[in-house]
Amino acid sequence: MPTDNSEHTGPKLSSGAQKPGKFVELVKNILATAIVVEMLGMWVFVLKIIDQTKKETGVPKFSLFLLAVGLSLIGFGFAKWLAPRMPGISGTKALKYMVGLLLAAYALYPTYENFRGDDDTSLATIRFAGTNAIADIKAVAPRITVLQHGPGTYRMEVTQRDARRLKRKGYRLQLIQNPEQMRKVKKIDRLPAGAPNVMVQEMIRAVSTDSLLNTIRRLERFGTRVDRSAQADSAAELLSMEFKRYGLEVESQTFGEVPPDYLDVQVVDENTLFVSSFQGQLFCSTNGGRTWIYRPSGLAPLARLAFVNSHTGYALSLFNGVFATSNGGQTWRELQPDSVWGFSDVRCLSEREALLVGKGGRILRTEDGGNRWKRVYVPTDKNLQRIDSPDGRNIWIVGDAGVLLHSTDVGKTWQQVNPGISHNLFDIQFHDRQRGIVLGESATVLNTTDGGRSWKILRTDLHEARPAEMFFTSVLHGWFTDARYPGLLVETNDGGRHWKEAQAGLGTTKKLSGRNRNTILACGLQGALFISKDRGTTWQPLSSKLETIGRLRSRNICATLRGEGQSDGEIILVGHYDSVHRNAPGANDNASGTAAVLEAARICSQYKFDLTLRFLAAAAEERGLVGSGVYAREAKKSGKNILAVINADMIGYPVLGDSKRIAISTGKEWTPLMDSTLLFNRRYSLGFILDAHTELMGGSDHVPFIRQGYSAIDLSEGTAMEIWGGFDPFYHKPLDTSDKLDGNLLRNAAQLMILIAAEAAKPIARANKQVREN
Repeated sequence: MPTDNSEHTGPKLSSGAQKPGKFVELVKNILATAIVVEMLGMWVFVLKIIDQTKKETGVPKFSLFLLAVGLSLIGFGFAKWLAPRMPGISGTKALKYMVGLLLAAYALYPTYENFRGDDDTSLATIRFAGTNAIADIKAVAPRITVLQHGPGTYRMEVTQRDARRLKRKGYRLQLIQNPEQMRKVKKIDRLPAGAPNVMVQEMIRAVSTDSLLNTIRRLERFGTRVDRSAQADSAAELLSMEFKRYGLEVESQTFGEVPPDYLDVQVVDENTLFVSSFQGQLFCSTNGGRTWIYRPSGLAPLARLAFVNSHTGYALSLFNGVFATSNGGQTWRELQPDSVWGFSDVRCLSEREALLVGKGGRILRTEDGGNRWKRVYVPTDKNLQRIDSPDGRNIWIVGDAGVLLHSTDVGKTWQQVNPGISHNLFDIQFHDRQRGIVLGESATVLNTTDGGRSWKILRTDLHEARPAEMFFTSVLHGWFTDARYPGLLVETNDGGRHWKEAQAGLGTTKKLSGRNRNTILACGLQGALFISKDRGTTWQPLSSKLETIGRLRSRNICATLRGEGQSDGEIILVGHYDSVHRNAPGANDNASGTAAVLEAARICSQYKFDLTLRFLAAAAEERGLVGSGVYAREAKKSGKNILAVINADMIGYPVLGDSKRIAISTGKEWTPLMDSTLLFNRRYSLGFILDAHTELMGGSDHVPFIRQGYSAIDLSEGTAMEIWGGFDPFYHKPLDTSDKLDGNLLRNAAQLMILIAAEAAKPIARANKQVREN
């Protein structure tokens, strides 16, 4: 008989009872497949991580590969050891699950990081305190690219991944990401990152060192090109002829009498007044301003005057020279107080004693009329800004980071006073030995009524103001000028608690001075010069009484390459062709910049652009930015849409010995044009070392355009303070000849100028014409 085994096998499972088993098996199969995929994916990421780690750390790839294999073996061993100790799960299954878990965990974070915008680069600004901060940042995020740095701030290109790393370490990172900020950065930078324009690359490669040097030598053969001289006129004719040879439209902008820019004024007593101009002129009145005497100083522009009486005084030039006079400014002798540049103020205490202050806590003192200077110890290394003395013996000095110094022995010893604030302090004025006032950034005002033993902080509502100079006629009534807006005078009648915009009619006033608080002089740009005899209640203009620059007939030469697009936008390339005086050939200052403009015209004329390019050879720069000032004012008046101005001034002598280093600067505010220049340098892999900075005091042809509201940038061999401080030994000297110039630096600067202009103007086609080199 057949045997029934059903009772031994147990009840059969219904079809409904088998579904969960199939579902579980499906999940297990999916998991097993996922494990295999994860294993393959993990090794892809391992290899990528190994490659990136080698770039960042330099560790050999083979060592990193062995480390990855070792970690995997440890995971396998741990799973195998754990499997028998987990009841109900076989060793094989446990091994699969554990390996999958370990591999997933091992690959999860790298996967996450690598797919979270690793190549998404942004501009960022990071702020910090501490001298080793950039080294610390590089240790956290080695791939960041620093584009520009300033005091306590770095601007950089940073990936999203490095940005997250830095934020996790507590750095205050400000990414430029919102649409408005990005529009500002992209104002000139119209091409996507990493996509150089082929035609722009051709223009850069076409720059010829020989062509640049030949132009400089041709200009040099005319001799010194002092404005209004026959040599300057010959240089203008040469430039006009060359521009026409390139097929450009050329116009000669002739201009006549131009009002001077006044730099400083001083009221010595009721009758004796002094005024200095940007053109290097000095004017003196000995009858309270009724008549004036012109005293040509023969010096660089005198930025600060310090007379103790009508005949004895000192002066600081714009180029950091220190000078003394003993005959009321009729003659001057140059002093050599220190080989280190950076003086910001001078004070004449008596006919024999004087003080100089400047960068790095530097105070120098003389007791013999300036023949010998001795450095005085002070308990700070911060930059010092201004000196004041109520009686000639008690002396006060203010500086950066809340520095306030006091001396009671004519400046021989100093002690630091705590004003209770860490703001940068710009100016100080004492009414008498007990009452004084200090002006700091954000229009912060400090007041003392007990000789400086205690200071009261007066909070004002002018947080956006940027004070430059201050003058009080009494304890309650005074003014300060705003560094951003020449002519904006802010006035107080209650000792600095409340401020209002002062009366109109004082032009572009930047500086006020008075000795007895009754007679006050005010001076500024474009001929602004006024006098008040009633403590500032009423003012009379003085500029018509002073000798002006003269009936000069100078001319700018401007060549135009018309844009082919619909936009009326213009890009200006500018360099001045005059030299400073009859003993300076001016090969570097500024035949070099003029040659760069001419080279740009030669190369760009072989292409068609969307926007209009204008090549401006400016006159009378050395007389106070006159030619560029005339052009910029006329452009503003006629409503020209100038998008960018690129100025080249002194691009031939590497002041720090590196021909790859180029100083780029703008006005007092950072601009998108500066950002774009930094990005262009990276995009085209030029490798230039761009020392980018803002300038509180501009001294070249980009400045008039900034004053008219245009975006402008200056290219130079070094910063203004480096050049003025003697790092270029041939500056404004008879030895400024072409044999001193570095051809590599000339070519690099000209390439950068063309790059900025061409990127902004957008080349659209080749013009199918060739122009030979100069």
